[in-house]
Amino acid sequence: MAKYLGKRIFYLLLTLFIVITVTFFMMKLLPGTPLTNQQKLSPAQQHLILKQYGLTKPVWQQYLIYVGGIFHGDFGTSFQFSDQPVSYLISSRIGPSLILGHKP
Repeated sequence: MAKYLGKRIFYLLLTLFIVITVTFFMMKLLPGTPLTNQQKLSPAQQHLILKQYGLTKPVWQQYLIYVGGIFHGDFGTSFQFSDQPVSYLISSRIGPSLILGHKP
């Protein structure tokens, strides 16, 4: 039984690692940046914002920071929702999602 559970947990962690890695690199392959449609910002302002979020670092450093953050529960900061932490956005919406997804 313990061997079976250990195997299942290993495959769970491996699957999560693969999903995290594929998602990260798929987002990096998309054209543009989060600030592409911001015509009001000068190039210098855009560079400062990208630097603030660590998007000027090499991709391998961004990946290590991303994976390290995920293992510590830090999913980053939302660009769309007024610089709120993504972990807060997920936690505030998980309850209603679980209620809607629950089978009666």
